[in-house]
Amino acid sequence: MSERQQNFRQATVGAASPDTSATLQNAVRQMTAYLETHGFSHGDAANATYLHCYLQLQAQARLLAFMDCFHMLGVITLVAAPNGLFLYVINQG
Repeated sequence: MSERQQNFRQATVGAASPDTSATLQNAVRQMTAYLETHGFSHGDAANATYLHCYLQLQAQARLLAFMDCFHMLGVITLVAAPNGLFLYVINQG
């Protein structure tokens, strides 16, 4: 289930930050310039920047998927615990 949630969240987060986003373009430009000043060629700096952004996207999707699964387990526990107590009381009576 977690893998499916992660794929869903990755698509959702990716769609929320399109390539035309001014913030994303500014961050890519700044990081590329930073890497160029530290010895990367322009092409390598751009590739490293996009890889970094993609890895950030994956990390965010992974965290959101974990939170979804944790929420689901909490709901199941809240529903199952009273049922178990109810069955215990019925069997004792």
